[in-house]
Amino acid sequence: MLSVLLDDSTRMMLHGEACLLTNADYIVRVRPTKSQAADESGAASGFRSWEIFVEGFATAGEAEKKGLEVAFGILWGAVSENYSIRLQYQTPLPCVVYDRTRQGSGISFTLNATLILGKPLASIATAIDEGLSSKEKGNEKLLLAMELFASARQESTERSRFIGLVSSMEPLAEQQRYTVDVSAAIEQFKGQIKALQLPPHIETSLMGRTATLTTESVSSAIRRLVKETLPDDSEALKVIGEAYNLRSRILHDGTTDADLNEKSREVESVVRRIIASKAALGLRVS
Repeated sequence: MLSVLLDDSTRMMLHGEACLLTNADYIVRVRPTKSQAADESGAASGFRSWEIFVEGFATAGEAEKKGLEVAFGILWGAVSENYSIRLQYQTPLPCVVYDRTRQGSGISFTLNATLILGKPLASIATAIDEGLSSKEKGNEKLLLAMELFASARQESTERSRFIGLVSSMEPLAEQQRYTVDVSAAIEQFKGQIKALQLPPHIETSLMGRTATLTTESVSSAIRRLVKETLPDDSEALKVIGEAYNLRSRILHDGTTDADLNEKSREVESVVRRIIASKAALGLRVS
């Protein structure tokens, strides 16, 4: 079950249950909840929240797999059409499998999410179909990146939104080991640390950091990610490089930037294209 919350500007007159016309070989059923939005006169103007059920699996394992794939499709719609969505769940994964019938003849999965910008049912169905067509629909790192990106716009401050947008790239930026063997230099550095006879807590801290010296930094991995996914866009590399440096200053120094809103829009544009490249799908809204 996927719980979807629409914003006040959306008027979705869904008075009862409906099924999404997807290309999937299982049932995607939509049910409005009891809460309704009221117009200025106090009359109900349409349901503000939905529950989406995905049903028709023989095993719990299959249900969980398909649940994550549908979540991938829902999130892809937010990225592709540039609107916001937030998954809300208290479990390790955004889906929980349960037996739909007491006799055990059917399996459903449960998802909890909040969709701030409402979209037509047909648009959501299309997003699910596109997501399911992606060969990367089972990529958990890509799923996490999309989840972080799609929810960043719901943050209450510009700084937290900016940090969320920049951070959404990290699941996709896999840190690689250096091709040059630096182990001898690291061992020499460890010896120099010990020779200094530093206080134990300082020595322990420095020794711990040496374990990361054989791999590239996160910022370096992110820059490589941009180069690999957007090889002909030098401006994108500049935007992300400056954004990651600004993110570090915000987190470590508590600073801000007068043009933070514009920088967020620039980062958002680049990250959407990176995600689309990783998913091997085309954005429907540029």
